[in-house]
Order: sequence, then structure tokens, then C-alpha cells
Amino acid sequence: MANERVAVAKDTWNFSADAGGKWRWSLLTPERLVLRASAEAYASRAAAVKNGKQYGYSGS
Repeated sequence: MANERVAVAKDTWNFSADAGGKWRWSLLTPERLVLRASAEAYASRAAAVKNGKQYGYSGS
């Protein structure tokens, strides 16, 4: 998309478990606005990280 915002160095990735123990990820701006977020919940943090890598996450 021509007007889609590209993640910059100050954006942060967040991985968190919900009340049911399922993991999700989100990409946040410094102002805490959500740029992207997982569309589904994952059974483990590792699975959420694996999915996040498909969207640009480069951590571990």
C-alpha cells in the first residue's frame, strides 16, 4: 500500500499473554498507538514470536 507506515527504530514490539494464557503480539509507536497486532492468539510465546517475525520482528 502506498500510504502504509513503515516501522521505525523507535517503534516497539510487545508480546503478552491474555487471561487464558494465550500469547499475542503488537507493534507500537512511541505514543503507544498500535501499528500492527496479531490476528490470533498463540499457545506459546515462541509461536507468537515466530508469527511476529513474518511481520518484521527481528528479536528473539
